[in-house]
Amino acid sequence: MDTEGTSPANKDNERVKLAMVELLLMFKADVDALTSDGFTPLMIAVQLGYPTICAKLIKAGADVNLREKSVQNTALIFAEQNGRKVLNWDVKMLAVVNILLKAGADPAATRSARTRCTGPSCLSCR
Repeated sequence: MDTEGTSPANKDNERVKLAMVELLLMFKADVDALTSDGFTPLMIAVQLGYPTICAKLIKAGADVNLREKSVQNTALIFAEQNGRKVLNWDVKMLAVVNILLKAGADPAATRSARTRCTGPSCLSCR
């Protein structure tokens, strides 16, 4: 494990995925293409906690404020939800939130009038 709590196998997994993303971008893949469940590549990278891939997709033009179809989550809402699952917000998820906010993710985005982000993603914008 490294200082971020990441195993070598997990780092290799992220490197392989980054290489695949770079290859797809080289061939002009649609960075906002939706899966059958309505997720974009950015949303998936956020859920996996891959800040380097998130930054690469955003640089290629991924829309940080797109919503997935079922409950209308944005990438930032996914980051906030996944960050709460980890005991003390791991370094990678905080990096993901920071990347999304710098790219213009809307910290006021909600799934409904009753549900609001409450994690560091919102607190950093108050």
